[in-house]
Amino acid sequence: DEIASLEEEFNQMADQLQLAIDEQRASRERAEGLLAANQSLVSSVSHELRTPVAVVRGHLEALQADPAKADDYARIALRETGRLERLVDDLFQLTRIESKGMQIENLPFDAASAVRESCESLQEPARREAGISIICDPPKTQLMAMGDRARIVQVLQNLIRNAIRHTPEGGIILVSAERDPDGDVALKVFDTGEGIAPEHLPHVFDRFYRADPSRTHSSGAGAGLGLAIAKELVTLMGGTISVESEPGEGAEFTIRLNPA
Repeated sequence: DEIASLEEEFNQMADQLQLAIDEQRASRERAEGLLAANQSLVSSVSHELRTPVAVVRGHLEALQADPAKADDYARIALRETGRLERLVDDLFQLTRIESKGMQIENLPFDAASAVRESCESLQEPARREAGISIICDPPKTQLMAMGDRARIVQVLQNLIRNAIRHTPEGGIILVSAERDPDGDVALKVFDTGEGIAPEHLPHVFDRFYRADPSRTHSSGAGAGLGLAIAKELVTLMGGTISVESEPGEGAEFTIRLNPA
């Protein structure tokens, strides 16, 4: 009996030791993963900052050498400064999300009115500057969902701006809201733009990812953070975001939220 008891205690000690070893291994792997992610983030941020900084510096030097073209050089420098500001703001938002510093509400709100608000401030600039029609098509009655109304408007406007960048002049962007057959509230942004190739679809929500790496800041491409932020925010509300697209046939982004 004493030998059997000793064997049982020894086995328990061995199990506890193995459990401790497994926990240490998992902690080490998490730490290594965080370190690798941090190094990748720093490298990506450095790359993203380099282009607009170089453009601003180049045009300021040109302005100094050729004051006669001051308006042109200043306009481009200001444009790139704006892109720098947006990049810094996106990075700040990601940092707040990851550090749990961003407060996300999960309260009932009218998704139909959120869709209308997201369209209102962008319809006229899109028509005037890009020749694109933004059609807002929410239901006339309330469509109650759970989430953070202000953040949903932010996400929708992010998706609309993304659609504007990838839709040619004369195109259409349709923003709608409806209740799915399963009861979820679906908010959709559809465009008649260039579409997304199948190999790029799984990565569109990855940070710093661009379907066309040749597109730089000077061509109007973003830093590849907007869709990543959109996914983080929607996930924090308990919802999902997805995309469907065919090359040459536009793209449709769908946010699904729990009903209120």
